[in-house]
Amino acid sequence: MEASCRLRIVRRIDSPPEEERCTTGRTCPAVFVLSEGDLIAIIGTPPKAMISQRRLPSGKTLVVIPRHTLLSALESLDRAA
Repeated sequence: MEASCRLRIVRRIDSPPEEERCTTGRTCPAVFVLSEGDLIAIIGTPPKAMISQRRLPSGKTLVVIPRHTLLSALESLDRAA
């Protein structure tokens, strides 16, 4: 998917930062629904050792999604369906 200036975040679908045990609220993982229905996530970078062991296609990257964040997002999507 190409990013577009017309896309906007509609809602957050994972647990709020305080439920994620996030103390700052600024560096917490998060999953959002975009206006056109796709998902976008703020997530972490995997350890360098893991990245160096993988050969990824151009334009791809590995990310770390905390289990609690993903499960919370999936539960929210199930309720919305």
